[in-house]
Order: sequence, then C-alpha cells, then structure tokens
Amino acid sequence: MARVWIEDRIGHAAYVRAVADAKRAGRTPPGRYRVRWYDPDGKPKMKTFARKVDAEAERTKMESRLNDGSYRDPAAARVKFAEVAESWLAAQLHLKRSTRARYRGVLDVHVIPKWGTTPLDRIHFEDIAEWLADLLSSEATGGR
Repeated sequence: MARVWIEDRIGHAAYVRAVADAKRAGRTPPGRYRVRWYDPDGKPKMKTFARKVDAEAERTKMESRLNDGSYRDPAAARVKFAEVAESWLAAQLHLKRSTRARYRGVLDVHVIPKWGTTPLDRIHFEDIAEWLADLLSSEATGGR
C-alpha cells in the first residue's frame, strides 16, 4: 500500500506567516493542504492545494499511480534529451566497438542536434514522426 497523506498546515507557524505576508502584499495566500508521499525510490514529494477536496483527489490519484506502478516523477521529465541519450549510450556495455561508433555518429549527426536541448516531457509522438519523415525524405533525395 502506497504511503500518501494530506497535511493541514493551518497550525504551522511558517504557513501562518506566509499567509499574513501574502495578504499584506495583496497576493493569493499559499495552499493550506499539502499532499505528501514517498516516490518508488523513497524520496519525499509534495504538492500543495488551497481546497481540501482538491487535495483528496490528488491523494487518491497518487495512491493509485503508486500502487499500479504508473507513477512517474515530474522532475524526471524535465531532464534534457541529450543527458538521457549519453547515459543510455554509456550503459550499452555489450556493444561492439563498431556498433558503438555507429550509434555515436547517429546521435551526433541526427539526434542530438534536433532533440538534445529538449526536455523529455516536450517530446511528443507527432514531433518524432514528422522528424523521421523529414529524415527519410532527405535520405531519399540524397541529402543527409
């Protein structure tokens, strides 16, 4: 069973100060309810909500994702593609030297220039399909 809970911050001194500061500055006060959980790696995570009903919905969603294995850390999706590609290539210890060199060349010539600085959560199926179609059409016309 996943460990997910809701924390009501109404009695926390830091929360009371933050609400008072926000009101003085004319800003919206911070959320009162904090959903907390541990991700599959054991790292503590949290998300804050103004309304309890929203926090309860998030708690239910997180419990479900953690229990069925579909949970993905949102921070992991912000990693740049080039970082993942480099760590993937470094982990391919079983490859022959020639295969590794060929993969390195494909990454350097085609993949990294297009996707290297893009966060993983910004890469969509349609974008890849369009990019592949462009690569195949330029290859058919003799381009690189």
